[in-house]
Amino acid sequence: MVTRLWFKLTALLAALVLVGSVVTLFVVTRVTQHHFRDYVADQDMMRAEHLALSFASYYQEQGSFEGAELLVDEPAIDWSDRGHGPQSMMHDEMLDRRGMMRHRGMRPVETERIALIEEDGSIAVNTTGEALPNDIGDRASETGVPVMYGDEPVGRLLVGAMIDSAFDPQQERFLASVRMAVMVSAAAVALVALVFGALFLAGLIRPLRQLTAAAQAIAAGDFTAPVTTDVNDEIGTLADTFRSMRDALAQAEEDRRRMFRDIAHELRTPVTLLRGEIEAMLDGVYPVNTESLRSLHQEIGMLDRLIADVRTVSSMDSPSFRIEPSWVEVGALLERVRDAFRREAAEQGISIVLAVEPDLPRIEADAERLKQVLANLVTNAVRHSATADRVTLAARRSHRQVQGLELTVSDNGQGIAAGEREAIFDRLYRVDPARTRSTGGSGLGLAVARQIVEAHGGSIKAGEAEGGGACITVFLPLSPAEPPSSQTRSLE
Repeated sequence: MVTRLWFKLTALLAALVLVGSVVTLFVVTRVTQHHFRDYVADQDMMRAEHLALSFASYYQEQGSFEGAELLVDEPAIDWSDRGHGPQSMMHDEMLDRRGMMRHRGMRPVETERIALIEEDGSIAVNTTGEALPNDIGDRASETGVPVMYGDEPVGRLLVGAMIDSAFDPQQERFLASVRMAVMVSAAAVALVALVFGALFLAGLIRPLRQLTAAAQAIAAGDFTAPVTTDVNDEIGTLADTFRSMRDALAQAEEDRRRMFRDIAHELRTPVTLLRGEIEAMLDGVYPVNTESLRSLHQEIGMLDRLIADVRTVSSMDSPSFRIEPSWVEVGALLERVRDAFRREAAEQGISIVLAVEPDLPRIEADAERLKQVLANLVTNAVRHSATADRVTLAARRSHRQVQGLELTVSDNGQGIAAGEREAIFDRLYRVDPARTRSTGGSGLGLAVARQIVEAHGGSIKAGEAEGGGACITVFLPLSPAEPPSSQTRSLE
């Protein structure tokens, strides 16, 4: 495809160069011809005015224009500057010289195109070698230079292009040489433009070929294809974006494989336990009683929670995932979460304490999703902290530059190591796999919490509580305006 693109672009460039050359040739030729015609017309007029004086002197001396064409063949003789005495002798000498040259087949010089039209319309001089145009009389009257005898014109003189708008042979040769020079120049410029343009397009297409090869490699599952384009233009930006996309796809593929490995590992443990216990019951090793069935039920419950968390994570990765915001009282939300876990915490000797700053504004959030976040955090604090005896749910105004609220869930247990405080929000990550396995955690709760919080435009981070223990802080920005309290969503 990229090769075809190079051919298309080169063909387009060749067409543009060809059209440009033809247009340039046409315009330059027409403009040159136009200006050259003006120049020739001025020169012909000057020549006609000069010859008109000579023809006037000749007419005054001879009394007619008979033999006046000699003035054209012998331009060195200026009749206008001579006296009357020797002119007849000079006239005879010119006739003798001309006759001799014709006898020998010689031509002194290339005949100048001159036409002298007498006042009665007769043609006195015609050096063109061809018949004059039918409208020569009109042309002579309009543009001819008058030949004066005293105060009366005795003829009209036309020179060169004044006769028929045509150029002399010498002038035609000049124009032909100009046209040839323009054609050669246009062809040379077109060739150079085409060669350098083709080389430029080849350099332009080369990184696209590389990107195409890399894309094909990625489609085949190979994320190691090199993309080494380093130009500082739009293609360089495209290459940088492609590299970022390739790295992101490679990371996503690695995360996907790791997630499937982890999920398979997580599913294998309860399934193995279930299979072992059921086989033991079938073999009569374990009795089939309420206690055995309760153990099986616990393993099934862990499977169910894992499957539910995987489904939640999958739904959040979908483009159709949306939150449904409403105005929520944070204090009431924390109370509901405390009441939901108070009994379970009490059974483990843990008390849940509220610390809500008074007069907190309401926030615009999805109440059910936010409750799910807090429930996951409290579950971790109650079930996974063997040394804790107190869990604190707190809410206060944020002291950051962006106005918002900070919701914290902290305990006084062993805490979380500094090197693991960021990793705990990764999917299927466990601080202590051996301990959490027995409590039935899926390793997805904190990952789900982070996705929900970020969907609200907030952030979540892990830290150390005052006096030791773990502290998870959720920051939620405040909306610009708050509606009346009647619009607050009920949490019942």
